[in-house]
Amino acid sequence: MYLCDFMTFDGQRFFISADLRTTRVRIEPVTNEAFETFIRAILAPIDADSISIVASESEVSA
Repeated sequence: MYLCDFMTFDGQRFFISADLRTTRVRIEPVTNEAFETFIRAILAPIDADSISIVASESEVSA
């Protein structure tokens, strides 16, 4: 299991990740805002209420 987040230190952005199983911690500088946005999108839980699936009312025959 991993815990991770972004933080700012001395004006620089860093990605911090901790592997709870092996107790390893990684600190990596983030120089690209697009990378941070991408990682945040992966880490964010999906809100089931925001997903809507519209079913068709027409029948399909094979």
